[in-house]
Amino acid sequence: MTKWFKVELDKPALSYKVGEPIKFKVYAMQDLGKISLSCLKWQLTTDDGQNEWGYSSTTPSNPFEVETTLSRPGFARLHIDAMTDDVALIPDFTPLDASAGAEVEKIPYADEIPEDFDEYWAKIEKDIADHEVKFLRKTPYGKPVPEGYDCYNVRISTPYDTVASGCISIPKDAAEKSCSIRMAFMGYGVAGAAPSFAPNTIYVVMNAHGIDNQDEITRAETWNKNKHLLNYGFNEKDNENPDTCYWKNMAVRNLCALKIAKALPQWDGEHIIAAGGSQGALQATTVAAHSEEVTLLDLSVPWFCNIAAETKGYLQGWRPKFKEGLRYFDTVAQGTRVKCPVKIFAGLGDYCCPPHSTMALYNNIKTQKSIRYLQQRTHGVNPPFLPEEFELRCGFEEDTNEIKLGKYRHYKGGEYEVIGFARHSETEEQMVVYRALYGEGETWTRPASMWFDVVIHDYKLVTRFTYIGE
Repeated sequence: MTKWFKVELDKPALSYKVGEPIKFKVYAMQDLGKISLSCLKWQLTTDDGQNEWGYSSTTPSNPFEVETTLSRPGFARLHIDAMTDDVALIPDFTPLDASAGAEVEKIPYADEIPEDFDEYWAKIEKDIADHEVKFLRKTPYGKPVPEGYDCYNVRISTPYDTVASGCISIPKDAAEKSCSIRMAFMGYGVAGAAPSFAPNTIYVVMNAHGIDNQDEITRAETWNKNKHLLNYGFNEKDNENPDTCYWKNMAVRNLCALKIAKALPQWDGEHIIAAGGSQGALQATTVAAHSEEVTLLDLSVPWFCNIAAETKGYLQGWRPKFKEGLRYFDTVAQGTRVKCPVKIFAGLGDYCCPPHSTMALYNNIKTQKSIRYLQQRTHGVNPPFLPEEFELRCGFEEDTNEIKLGKYRHYKGGEYEVIGFARHSETEEQMVVYRALYGEGETWTRPASMWFDVVIHDYKLVTRFTYIGE
């Protein structure tokens, strides 16, 4: 049976002010019921340098409680381990990682964009534009693929001494200009790419290193052939200069792959989604920053954000130590150059990619954007229950004058009628009041800012609701 912790806060996790008390309350849980725990070890750390810890207990009627404040915009992190009475770790009890933030929309980029940043990347872009990117190899993928798709292992040329590799899948018999492009990028690790498939989509999956793909070589063989990639990107001497950083050629490979995908006759000439999680989010952001044709950037637990923040006292994540060359590849720096809508998903328990770092990314994106946090979500794992969710948005239409009374079709097909507008009593957020034109005609509310939101449906961008008449 699952044992875990559940945190409760006295306010929504992203709503605190600097100097305002942040009160954590923690219960021990077994499956969905509260239980007693006679010993827990807690540690409270913050982005303004606090570090407290101790031992305590919790019961269903008397939960563990701890309080803190923040002296500057940032987050407070609470970590808890379940312990036996003789202070040994209980291995089958999921630890707690949770956070709350104060004035998070003021968390800054801890560095400055290098003066020659745009010049540096303009040269790379020109080198790629001048290079005749071509397939060095395009062979059928060596493992079974879904019926109705062609799938290829590809190796792609670049203007530098590096070769890109990955997988491309295309629906069989797709007509010219009928498919969007979706580029997916992999997280940190030494592995070849495996394909993905979607209707009406040229699906490009890039591995990070230009190595053999998963159908060509076993995982053991991949590692044995690529031991030089152990701890890639963390060499401090290489990271002093952008031209010797490992991340430069990774970006070049990805941009060349996009260039060749755009030359495929099936591309519709309109829709390109760049997507990735962790290191893949770094790669996707870099591609979007240097290709104005990308129409949506879809990020999950983005890594490599705000690397210099740890030199300013923010909580440390897992990433290379700040060096001068890394300033040209920081995901936040790249994010400042993105021009398409951006969606970010992150965890308030993720201290591989600390919340202050993902929030700095959100704060420095200058286009339509949203960030969605799950409480107690770590880098790769959701909590064993339906977690609390918190979202911030900017650049989405909030004026209810643009939302007409009348009938709308939801992007999934259902029809609704907007019957009025309201204002949230606590936040004063504008809300749309609408009812379903099917079933029992239930009445709903939704923030006005979400009404014309851009969503992905059938791997293309559509608006959440479309007006269809009075």
